[in-house]
Amino acid sequence: MKNRNAKIWLAALALQLPPQVVAAEIPSATPLDETPSAVGTLVVQWTITGRRDAMDCSALGAERFDLSMRAASAPTEDEQVEAPCDAFQISMDLSPGFYTGETLLVDRLDRPVTLSLPLEQVEIVAGREVVKSIDFPVGAFL
Repeated sequence: MKNRNAKIWLAALALQLPPQVVAAEIPSATPLDETPSAVGTLVVQWTITGRRDAMDCSALGAERFDLSMRAASAPTEDEQVEAPCDAFQISMDLSPGFYTGETLLVDRLDRPVTLSLPLEQVEIVAGREVVKSIDFPVGAFL
């Protein structure tokens, strides 16, 4: 008798569910889709004479900040990114390893307005963010 009541109850329950609901999926505690990040992120923040003022960019003719990074394992290949001068921060995803790089402020015609400032021995770790700060002092401007 119990078995028959259970069948009737299950049939009644199925009739009450919307037609598109047939079964419920139970999420697993550990998703199988997640894989660790194969890259790390370098964040470079810059200032001009210790300040982050957009007026300084325009007054000095600096249109963009250029960042060029080279892996120690492949010194002939550069990764490059650029940002508006007044952003005062840029990020770049890189494969894990050691890098060196150069930073530079340029005008609207791609001419340097500063000397290039180095980034030395930056270690990128997968899944992590590395933050570096650069200041362009008065003496760096051409």
